[in-house]
Amino acid sequence: MLSARYILDHIDALVRLSQAVQDQTASAKLREMADELRMMVSVADVTDLVATLRKNVVPESATAKQKPPTAMSAKSRRKTKMVRQAVRSI
Repeated sequence: MLSARYILDHIDALVRLSQAVQDQTASAKLREMADELRMMVSVADVTDLVATLRKNVVPESATAKQKPPTAMSAKSRRKTKMVRQAVRSI
């Protein structure tokens, strides 16, 4: 799978190319392609975030004394921390 950073670099290249092209139609199409790729990256990020959050949800039947599993990857911990910060800022 391609990384988000790799795709974002290509989006930037499309935008630069759209600015350099003389043909207005081609320029508009390149910008449209860049926007569509940006949306795809955003959807993928949100989908990954939802999957991470679902893994970290404690079942309702668990008692308050039980702790959620701590075997998480570093990437999952970072995303969980970012979500908690975002929720606190709301």
